[in-house]
Amino acid sequence: MKLATAQKRWLIADIGGTNSRLAVWHPGKGRGELVDLRKLSNTAYVQIDDMLGSYLDGYTGDAPTGAVLAIAGPVTGDSISLLNIDWSFTVAGLRERLGLGELVVINDFEALAHVAPVLRDDEYRQIGGGAADPDAPVVLVGPGTGLGVASLIPTPERHIAVPGEGGHRSLAAASAEEARIIETVRRRYSHCSAERVLSGAGLAMLHEILHDEALSAAEISRRGKDGDAKARATFEQFFLFLGTVAGDLALTLGAHGGVYIGGGIVLANIELFAESGFRERFVDKGRFRDYLDAIPTRVITLDTPALVGLAGLVATL
Repeated sequence: MKLATAQKRWLIADIGGTNSRLAVWHPGKGRGELVDLRKLSNTAYVQIDDMLGSYLDGYTGDAPTGAVLAIAGPVTGDSISLLNIDWSFTVAGLRERLGLGELVVINDFEALAHVAPVLRDDEYRQIGGGAADPDAPVVLVGPGTGLGVASLIPTPERHIAVPGEGGHRSLAAASAEEARIIETVRRRYSHCSAERVLSGAGLAMLHEILHDEALSAAEISRRGKDGDAKARATFEQFFLFLGTVAGDLALTLGAHGGVYIGGGIVLANIELFAESGFRERFVDKGRFRDYLDAIPTRVITLDTPALVGLAGLVATL
């Protein structure tokens, strides 16, 4: 991917299944400046070009000449369909309709991966581990509507983000109870991916398996913060599974640059996460415990991490 460095203004947008966050990027120190940051409800628009066009019509500054979009879904060619909303487009067609000189579309977790090198100290909370090695790979993992996974590989010229579908890897058990949970999920869906459990719907299913009680993820979160023992037990098991997945990813990638945790579930329940067994499970890999013990695990605390990641990306190109 190569963007024209002469461009001075870029529309950047994080296109989710429910809401989209948009801004115009201007060059500046570090990751640049974000202007006219707005959050729009996707349901107010028939298609993505209507939403982007509405934003551009309301922008009073000099019109952007290029755009970079992060979308919740795979990006494998010119034709793109979003997950969780009935929007589809071609990159060439959307660029023409919006009158842009250049349009780049990437996966949302690829965008999130780019946030790691530009995060400031007050934009993450570290839960265990030592200092990050700036010359080592980074892993991003985030449970939300689904389970996003990406990595960031440093090179002498720049960081290269590697998106993937790591959330659909098979979930492993570390105890007899976890094996029971996974077998229950397997009976329902034939395969127990990490995302089946480590997502909003997965949190609700996990609570139902553990306690035979049907609650929404939002209600489990509310009860957990209020001290409800069942809800807290559900979150504890959820975060243990997340520790297993994050530790496996760190070993696979040699992620001494750090493991960064995004997605809405952890941030919304960060105190429960900090008190949980996540970190112990993360390092609990037998002979490689000391190897993992040095790797920092950090929760991204930004409101708009994907936009900041896009800003960091555009600033280096």
